[in-house]
Amino acid sequence: MVQGSPRTHGEASEFVGILRVVMELDRQQRQTLTWAGLAVVLTAFDGSVLVLALPAIATDFHARTPDLTNLGSVLALGALGALPLAMLADRFGGGG
Repeated sequence: MVQGSPRTHGEASEFVGILRVVMELDRQQRQTLTWAGLAVVLTAFDGSVLVLALPAIATDFHARTPDLTNLGSVLALGALGALPLAMLADRFGGGG
């Protein structure tokens, strides 16, 4: 089996169904979906970078790593920037 390929016919048909729905969206809806997806990916990426960089940050600031764990909370608050994108999705999305 090729790595990354669907394991069952059901998964493949589900992917095709999702692809059809996305292709039926108009340009503005696809653009909104793209920006919202990018916000989700970048938020997760920021969290990963922080976890990996925390020991180096602690060294630079002459602090212990556990003392800086609240930086993760600050990062989570930064995710609130995705709220305007959610509002755009509600306004321009093609929901019922």
